Amino acid sequence: MMERKANDLLNRIQFMYPDLSKSQRLLADYILENYEKAAYMTGASLAEQAGISEPTVVRFAHVLGYEGYPPFKKALQNVLKVKLTTTQRIEMFSDFETGSIVKKAITADMDNLKSTLMELSMEQFEQGVEWITDANRIFVAGFRTSALLSNYLGYYLDMIAGNVVVLDHGLGDVYEKLVKVEPGDVFIGISFPRYSAKTKEIAAYVRKKGGKIIAITDNERSPLGQAADLVLVARSNIMAFVDSITAPMGLINGLIISVGYRNRKKTSLIFDELEQVWADHEVFQNDRNEQEEEDEGAIHE
Repeated sequence: MMERKANDLLNRIQFMYPDLSKSQRLLADYILENYEKAAYMTGASLAEQAGISEPTVVRFAHVLGYEGYPPFKKALQNVLKVKLTTTQRIEMFSDFETGSIVKKAITADMDNLKSTLMELSMEQFEQGVEWITDANRIFVAGFRTSALLSNYLGYYLDMIAGNVVVLDHGLGDVYEKLVKVEPGDVFIGISFPRYSAKTKEIAAYVRKKGGKIIAITDNERSPLGQAADLVLVARSNIMAFVDSITAPMGLINGLIISVGYRNRKKTSLIFDELEQVWADHEVFQNDRNEQEEEDEGAIHE
C-alpha cells in the first residue's frame, strides 16, 4: 500500500508531464532523475539546480495538488522512505564530510522530536495510556530495528504492570503466545520504514481475536497504522542506512512514565522492592562500592 502511494507521486508527475509548462518540465525532469536529492533541498536550491525560478517550484507543487512547496517536499521524502534500498541510502551521504554528516544526523533527530511533539494528539495519547493501564494483558511486537523499541517498552511496562508479553520473531513461537489473546487485551505494534510485514500480520490476527491494537509508527497511513484502532505517530525521517529511533523512544518513554503515574502507589511499591533486591544482590556498581567500604571498615575495627 505504501509502495503504491510512493509511486503515485512520481507517476503523477509523469502523467501530468505533457500539460506542464516548459520551465515546469525542466523541474519535473530534474526531480524524476534526482528525487533522492530533491527531497531535502530548499525551494531556492531546487530551482537553482533545475535552472528555473523559485516561483516555478511553488506553482509546480500547486499543479500537483499541494498547498505549497513544504507539503510537496514532505511527500517526496515519503517516497524515499519506501523506495530507497540501504545501499542507495549510503550513497546519498557519499559527498558529505564526516563533520557535516553528524550535524545533519543530529539536526534530523531534533526536527523529528519537534515534529512529533507538535503533531502528537494528546487525546489519542491519553486513550492509549488508558487502554494499556486497563488491559488484562499487553502484547508488544516490533521487528528489525523496531525490536529495540519493543523490548525496551516491554521491559518497563512488565516491570510496572507484570502482564506483558514481548513477541520475539526469532523464537518462532509468536502465534503460540497470541492464541491466548482475548477481548480486554491490548497489542502494541511498533513499525517504521522499511515496514516489517510481520507486525501488520500480528495486528490482523489480534483483531480477529478481539484485542485492541495500538500502533506506534511514523504515519497514520503506514501499513500498521491502517490496521490499528489507535495510532501514535513519531517521526523518524533520516535518509541514511541506519534508522532514527530518537523520537519514537521519546514517545515510548512518555507512555511508560504516564502508565506508571496512573498507578503511582503500585509503581512506588514495585520500585521500592526492586531497589532492595538490587542492593542485596549488588546489581549496580555503586552498591558494590558501598559494600566494599563497609567491609573495609569492619576489618579496621
